Amino acid sequence: MKEKNFQIKIMRYDFPLKKQIKMFEWAEAVFFGPGRKIEKRVIDSANNAKIFQLWSSGYDKFNIEDATKNKIPVCTNGSQNNIAVAEHAVLLMLALNRKLIHFNKITVLGKWKNNSHGFDLYELYGKNLGIIGLGRIGTRVAEICKNFKMNLFYYDIKRVDPKFEKKIGIKYLSVNKILEISDVLTLHLH
Repeated sequence: MKEKNFQIKIMRYDFPLKKQIKMFEWAEAVFFGPGRKIEKRVIDSANNAKIFQLWSSGYDKFNIEDATKNKIPVCTNGSQNNIAVAEHAVLLMLALNRKLIHFNKITVLGKWKNNSHGFDLYELYGKNLGIIGLGRIGTRVAEICKNFKMNLFYYDIKRVDPKFEKKIGIKYLSVNKILEISDVLTLHLH
């Protein structure tokens, strides 16, 4: 098999318009990390492009219509980063409930005197977690938080199979009810 050579050029979103157009004219494939809106003139100049690949699961900030008019397929990562995003969401829950930033700051500054010694911190254990959007990421968050013995509730525009709800230990509720009862709320929407 003969090895094919290829070139990679890196462009930032803040490059001047003329430079963006020149790069899009040259490119056969364009990878966006993350996928953001590109000037129509830039997309129209992508005459050699065979694909636009977004390194995100969402495409709401990208101008799909312009790419479609130019017959350039747009792909997402298909939520392949769902584990990383779910773990990050749980990390943020823990950081807020355990005042991680505050305690890091006083530790670095050596100001432990007269601190709360954790009496003003919260545990996730036994708390009500409301998940709005139970796709791949929301499901992963539920699976992780189940191990914290949290009470899991969700709303999605499409209710999942009751057998699946039972399997992961989650209950379907209206958005208003979730907002009313949740100690922690996490949104996973497109």
